[in-house]
Amino acid sequence: MDVKGAVVAAKKWVTDVYQSEGITNVGLEEIVLEPSDGVWQITIGFNRLWNSLRDSMDVLKGESTGKRIYKIVTVKENDGTVVSIKNREVD
Repeated sequence: MDVKGAVVAAKKWVTDVYQSEGITNVGLEEIVLEPSDGVWQITIGFNRLWNSLRDSMDVLKGESTGKRIYKIVTVKENDGTVVSIKNREVD
């Protein structure tokens, strides 16, 4: 599996798993190939509804729309299977 296929698999998996939580702004953040393990480590970022501001005036003023969540999705290089997901801590 090439990098584009691995990213598609990771984003689809995150979108499917977190569907009931109303996540938004799902996007690619980082990619690392671990050739010795045969996996891609793909960081996907998104926002959750309960971490977002609900006041439209804050958005109009350009203030933050909430805390972004980052997950590292491990995808097998040979077949695109997602084997794990974990939190990606950000300073």
